[in-house]
Amino acid sequence: MLGATEATQAEVPASAAGWRVAATVDTFASPIVTLMPPFSRALALAAGLAAANLQAQSVPADTALALPIKPVRTLSFTTDEGTWISLDVSPDGQRIVFDLLGDLYTIPIAGGKATRLTSGMQWDCMPRWAPDGRTVAFISDRDGSDNLWIVNADGTGLRRLTKEVDNALSSPEWTPDGQYLVARRFGPYPTNENYLTNVPLWIYHRDGGAGAELFPARTGRMTTNTGATFSPDGRFVYFGSHAGGYGGETIGQYQVVMFDRQLGVERNVTAAVGGGLRPAVSPDGRWMAYATRAGTKTALRLRDLRTSDDTWLVA
Repeated sequence: MLGATEATQAEVPASAAGWRVAATVDTFASPIVTLMPPFSRALALAAGLAAANLQAQSVPADTALALPIKPVRTLSFTTDEGTWISLDVSPDGQRIVFDLLGDLYTIPIAGGKATRLTSGMQWDCMPRWAPDGRTVAFISDRDGSDNLWIVNADGTGLRRLTKEVDNALSSPEWTPDGQYLVARRFGPYPTNENYLTNVPLWIYHRDGGAGAELFPARTGRMTTNTGATFSPDGRFVYFGSHAGGYGGETIGQYQVVMFDRQLGVERNVTAAVGGGLRPAVSPDGRWMAYATRAGTKTALRLRDLRTSDDTWLVA
């Protein structure tokens, strides 16, 4: 349960004015808006007119930066809970940052009123506190593609970190020194780096730049990776990984892998029937919590990284 949020804006595009709108929300993508006209003939006529109008317009040189849809209405709501949200605890343990319906909020860890950091038609998600607690990194499609952005903890100083156009980024995580961010990167199918067969981890400097592939280290190897986290000294990266290629949502397909950035070698940390996902390493580097499947439910296990013993946290 969350504390009550302040009034949240969900802006409706002008192209939907006069229609009943149903929005399906997904944490990893923008809302999918379905137009439901009263009569099928009206829909056919509107589609034909829209197509003719688009053909008459000139196409911008960079379509990734062209966002022609403008809001005409603002919707407000108040809530004290959320579903399918991504959150992170501040380094001092006092605040939580989370995403809700495409906006970012902070809230005291003890509860209370949530304060919005970002707003608008863009979809902002997957926030992560910087190690110094002064800024928050997150994924946003506000420039037309899913890129890394940074905002100050008070909502000021918004800036874009990456400039991906054909590729999308997700699941960001800071290095312990606060100088770099790691994210999973994927492009459209059937390109070499696509969301079905090959999702490597890339690393980007906080001041920008083109970035570099972090894992896999061997050129041409195809793996699918997600949810990176670091050991306190930054040497080891833990993440969920499988060999690449899409074979359906198979339980146990992902296992937690540890990559040694210094030696360039890797090893499997888990081999559970239920798989291993979303590892989180404790501040002292001894413990690693990770998600797995227990029967038909998602559960949490705790690994002692010194002894490799596992215990159930939530089953």
